Amino acid sequence: MLVALAVIGLLLGGFGSVYSIATVQSFLRSRDAFINDVRDEIDRLVPSADKLAPREQLTRLVEKEADAVYSRRNAALPLAAMNFILSLLLFAGCGRALRNDSWGLSAWTLAAIGSIAYTVLDCTFSLVRTDDLLALSKEPGLPEVLVTSAWAAARLQRLVSIGRAGLEVLYFALCVVYLRRASIRRLFVSPPVA
Repeated sequence: MLVALAVIGLLLGGFGSVYSIATVQSFLRSRDAFINDVRDEIDRLVPSADKLAPREQLTRLVEKEADAVYSRRNAALPLAAMNFILSLLLFAGCGRALRNDSWGLSAWTLAAIGSIAYTVLDCTFSLVRTDDLLALSKEPGLPEVLVTSAWAAARLQRLVSIGRAGLEVLYFALCVVYLRRASIRRLFVSPPVA
């Protein structure tokens, strides 16, 4: 079980650190560059937007949503930094624990404890950001299909955020409990130096 938990930790740590770097890179640019990138991505993904709504309405809504996301960057950047540090600690701890290093066990345990708090904060932040985007969909004059799709996307995003956070908290809590067992700690006791 130790190896399985460590492999999952390596995957979570690697993905978390890469995701944090991408988040920081996207929010370190200017507001206009951020909004332009989001607009370009929507144009690429939804080339036939006129079927859903007039192109101007969709573009205006996407710009407002991008602006709402960017306005929360002062919370997103510290969360990304926290995720980066915990992800690196988790990755290094799991890797060293697989090599029977006692530092790895301590680092892994510390990363798991910190990641529980981070995951709850990140889920809360995601829910707040979803509420911001839902508020934009209540603007008068938007086509019904856009409002309906925004509500459906928000429900799905909430479900995914809560489900992901629940699974991650369960994993980290399992790690904390499992790694504190005396039988596991005995595996990492180094032999006395003669």
